[in-house]
Amino acid sequence: MCDSGDAILDSPAMDHMPWILADYPRAKVILTVRDPHRWALRRIRSHRCSAPPFLAWYMPYKSDRCKTPDIIALEHAYIAWYAYIRALCVARSIPLLELNLFRQSDTELWTQLRNFLGATQRVPNTTFGGPMVDRPKVRHGVF
Repeated sequence: MCDSGDAILDSPAMDHMPWILADYPRAKVILTVRDPHRWALRRIRSHRCSAPPFLAWYMPYKSDRCKTPDIIALEHAYIAWYAYIRALCVARSIPLLELNLFRQSDTELWTQLRNFLGATQRVPNTTFGGPMVDRPKVRHGVF
């Protein structure tokens, strides 16, 4: 599935993570820590008709109607999904990097990412993240 790419992210790939990780046992996983409520609000605003994480597993066919998900259900879906991916990585001994975008400086984030990926380039002197990361406004930049 991913033989010609270096990375996968976001939907719909996330719905297939258990199988992707089984097919690529040398994969590395990077999880970004987000505020569940802010993530849910952004999800509703940007992807009003998209299913939350896990929904594709127990309700694989999209309804004909677009129904905005309940905010609390989305928050809990994020929390459950995050915990599931962490547990999956631990159980399968998959390298996992958790980036806390709200409690680390840009330099710390870039350094962690560089070290985790085994890169040798020097840490860039740029802001980590961007508008989609939903960090405090003073930290918006380009990733």
